[in-house]
Formats: sequence, structure tokens, C-alpha cells
Amino acid sequence: MSIWSSMWMRLHRFCKIVSMIMGSLFCFSYMERIPTLEITQSLLPLRGWRSLILI
Repeated sequence: MSIWSSMWMRLHRFCKIVSMIMGSLFCFSYMERIPTLEITQSLLPLRGWRSLILI
């Protein structure tokens, strides 16, 4: 049971981080009127998704 709870917590934290990243990207793209796709394409080479998840 503890294994499942730890996996659930990890998944929950991962979803929270992803939603925060997408929300901030959407806000920045809306404020600057830059397409979100361009922002993600420019950010992905700098830091991989792995380093974003590990934060």
C-alpha cells in the first residue's frame, strides 16, 4: 500500500509541475502575444524535460 501511495504522490507532483509550466507558458505567450509553440521550442533545447521534472 505504501508503494502505491508513494507512486501516486509522485504522479500528483509531476502533474502539478506540468500544469504549472504549461500555465506559465500560456500566460507568457498571452502577455507577449507569442505563440506557445515557439516558446516551448525555444525552451526545450536549453533544458530538457528531465531537468524540468527533477526540479
